[in-house]
Amino acid sequence: MFNKYGPLYARVLGFSKKGKTLLRAIKKNSSTPLISKLSNYLRQTIFEENNHVRNRLVKMLDYDILATDIYVLGNKKAEDRVARLDFTHKIVIKKD
Repeated sequence: MFNKYGPLYARVLGFSKKGKTLLRAIKKNSSTPLISKLSNYLRQTIFEENNHVRNRLVKMLDYDILATDIYVLGNKKAEDRVARLDFTHKIVIKKD
């Protein structure tokens, strides 16, 4: 389903000072949207006029969120097994 169309977005999980420059260039030159805050991006998808694109986008995001939820289940500490981290975890900004 997704291989036919390729990625509908790219998630930014973290970056350094050098990476920030690269992200600006990607944002300027790429047609693939960069997502830095998932909740904001989800609000924007509501206004997507093409239902087919919106449906694929929502499905892809659902898989992305589910993958994170499954990943955190492997944490040893119960308090680290938190669902919906995609909405609460901030981007990691590494100091160069």
